[in-house]
Amino acid sequence: MRINSYSELFCSFAAGYFCCEIFSLAQEESRSISENVTWGQRKRMADGKVSLPYGQFLGYRKGEDGLPEIVESEAEIVRIIFRLFIEGKTPSAIAKYLEAKGILSPGGKKKWQVATVKSHWFNPLVWIAFMLMSTDMELSCDERVLKLMNADIKKPYANSLLSLAAGRHILNSSPLAFGEGNVKGRIKNVLKYKKPKYWVIIFSIIIVTVGGIGLMLNPEVKETDEIEQITDFAWKFINKDIANYESNPEVNIIDSKITRLELIETFVKLSVAPIEIYELEYRLLPEDLSKVVLAGGMQVDEDGWLKETSSMGRPLLVVLRNRDSTEFIGVTWTGEVGKLGLEPAIKSLLEPTVLVPTSPELSLEQDLGVGMPELDYASDDIVIFHGYFGLFVYDLNTLQIIRSIDLKPLNCHQTQGSNYCDVSVSVDGNTVHLHPMESENMYIYTVSSNTLQETPYQRMEKRFTSVPIEDVIDSTKLGIYGYNAARFDTGEYGYLQTSNWTLGTLSYVRGDMVYPLFVMKE
Repeated sequence: MRINSYSELFCSFAAGYFCCEIFSLAQEESRSISENVTWGQRKRMADGKVSLPYGQFLGYRKGEDGLPEIVESEAEIVRIIFRLFIEGKTPSAIAKYLEAKGILSPGGKKKWQVATVKSHWFNPLVWIAFMLMSTDMELSCDERVLKLMNADIKKPYANSLLSLAAGRHILNSSPLAFGEGNVKGRIKNVLKYKKPKYWVIIFSIIIVTVGGIGLMLNPEVKETDEIEQITDFAWKFINKDIANYESNPEVNIIDSKITRLELIETFVKLSVAPIEIYELEYRLLPEDLSKVVLAGGMQVDEDGWLKETSSMGRPLLVVLRNRDSTEFIGVTWTGEVGKLGLEPAIKSLLEPTVLVPTSPELSLEQDLGVGMPELDYASDDIVIFHGYFGLFVYDLNTLQIIRSIDLKPLNCHQTQGSNYCDVSVSVDGNTVHLHPMESENMYIYTVSSNTLQETPYQRMEKRFTSVPIEDVIDSTKLGIYGYNAARFDTGEYGYLQTSNWTLGTLSYVRGDMVYPLFVMKE
C-alpha cells in the first residue's frame, strides 16, 4: 500500500519526535537564550561553519589552526569573575570591582557593562558543543525512523524533511533543530543509511560501557584543594607564632584555633599571576597566662586566649595564585597597610629593599652601655652577638671578627625600651633577623653573603635558642656576664663576660677557653 504525503509527514515527524523526546525539555530550557541568536548563525553552526566574536569576551583567541585557544592572562580575569560570582557578588558589583582594579573590558574600555559581565556565564565553546549535539541528535533520530520502517521509506522520509524545512512547524514545543538544521546533510545520511551489522552494535555497546565506567572513576587528586592550601599557609604562620612564645621555657601553648580567614583583596597586575590577600585572625591558649609577657600591642580576649594582634596590627597572608598551584609569598600587617596603603605594602613584600651593611666605628675604651651585649648565636665555629654599638660575627677558628653591622642607621640599636632591637638567628647561624619592635618592617642579614634586606616583619620559624645565665653562673657572681648562654651537646656552655665594662675587655667563654672579641691590630 502506498503511503500518501500526509501520512509521510506524520509518521516521519512522530517517529523522530518520540524517539528524541528526552532532548526536548533540555532544549526548551535554552529557548529563551537561543532566540537571541539569529537563524543564519545557527544555520552556519549546523553546517560546521563556526565563527566566534573573540573581541566580545575574554579568555580565548583564534588559534593558527582556526580553533579557539586559551589566553591565560584573560583566563585569570574570567576566573576572578566566576570566583566573585560564587562568593555572592552581583554582576553590577563585579563590574564595579573590575573597574576599580583598572581591568579593561573585552573591548579595551575602562567601563564594564553589566551585560558584558553576564556574557561570561555562557561559554561560546559550550554553544558550539550544543549545536553539534543537535546535529548529531537529528541524524540519530533519522536513523531511528529508518530502522523502525522498511527500506522503502527513505525517499518519502527525505521529502518530509524538505517539507519541514520549507517553513511549516507542527508543534512549537519540538526541538529547535528539527527542520531548521543541516537538511542537505540529513537527506544524504538518510539515502545512504544501512542497518548496522550485529557485531558493530555489540562492539559499540562494549566501547560505550567501558568509556562510561572510566568516566565514573575519580582520578587521584594530587594537589591539595585551594581552600585547604590557604588554611595550611595560615597554620604554618600560627605554628611559628606558637614556637616564638614557647621559646620561653616557662610558656606552653595548649590549644589554638583560627577564628577568621577571609579573602579581602585581589591584585591582577602586580605579578605574573593574581596576588590574593587573606586577613587572618586566630587565638592561642597558654597553659599559664601569667607566664606570658604581654608587650608590643599583644592582646588577650575575655576567655584568656592570646589574640593575633601585635604592635604591627593583624597579619595579612599574601598568596600568589598560579594556574596550577598556590604559592605563599609572605605576611604584611594591617599597621603597615594603614600607613602605606595595601598595594604599596604588597609591592614592598614582592620587591624587598636591598641595603649595603656598614661597619660601626669603635674604640677599645668604649663603654658597653647600660646592659651587657647579648649572645645571639654560638657554635663550634662562630659566635654572633650584638649591643647598641653593632652586631658582630666572630670566627673561632681565625680568632677575629669577620662580619660587623652598624645598627644605628637601621634604628635597631636600642637594647631597652618599647623600640628595642629584637635579634633572631637561624639554627645554622647564616640568617639574622633584626626587628625594631615599633616597626612593621625588619631587616634580614645573610652572614655568608654579607647582604641586608628590608622586608615586612615575619617571625623566624626555626631560631637559635639559649638558656638563662643563671643556669651556668652562681647568682652571687652575676653582673659582669651576659644575660644568656649557649648550651652544647658536650655539656659545655658558652657566654659573654667583661672585667671593666669596656669593649676591649669583652670576651666569649666556652668551658676553660676564653676568646677576647676585640683586640687592637698592630
